[in-house]
This record gives sequence, structure tokens and C-alpha cells, in this order.
Amino acid sequence: MSEELVPITVEDVLEPRLPRSIQKVPLPAACAAFARIAALEKRTSPVRCGIIEHLFSVVGYSLFDMSYEGHYMQFLPNDPPLFNEEKLEIERAVKEIKGWRFRKVEEWIRDLLVDIYT
Repeated sequence: MSEELVPITVEDVLEPRLPRSIQKVPLPAACAAFARIAALEKRTSPVRCGIIEHLFSVVGYSLFDMSYEGHYMQFLPNDPPLFNEEKLEIERAVKEIKGWRFRKVEEWIRDLLVDIYT
């Protein structure tokens, strides 16, 4: 073994150890935070547009099957008829969103998300 290469043991590592548990923000709390931030920005603000985009991404990837199988992406017209699977997926997502609990003054966030996805 070369003198330049020295094995590193766990005790030699300068970085702190990984946490024993990983904490995450509940989905309703994350969505409420995004909505509150967006509500504070001007309607024409690029920050607001970005926050809303992130909100939709979080909801989309959390509540809908966003997997893609195939070799290329098909671009459908704006209002194609929904398949039964898609209708059921929307119903499940709306049911879950309706079950989220918000503070009294922030119930508009839940109502807004339900309106968007129905």
C-alpha cells in the first residue's frame, strides 16, 4: 500500500454522525407554508409563481401517480377526457385534502386545493 493512501476509520471522520431519526414536515403543513408565502407576494411576482409551482409539485408527487413509463412523452390536448383510474385518483386526493386540518383562519388553503383538483 502506498504511503499516500491511508484508510480512514470511523473515529477519524471529522463530520458529525448522521441523526438517529429523520424528521419531516407533514404534507398539510408544507402546503400551508407554501400558500402563506405565495399569499404575501404580489400577483406578478416571480417568487410567487415559483412558490405556487413548488406547491403543485409537492401535492402532485405526494398524492398522484407521477410515474412515467414509455419511450417518449405524449402531449395531450388541454381537456382530454379522464380515464376512470384518473378520476379515482383525483377523488382519493381530494378526500385526503379534505381531511387535512388547518387553523381556522387558514381553512381557505384546503378549500383552494380542493377547488384546484376538482
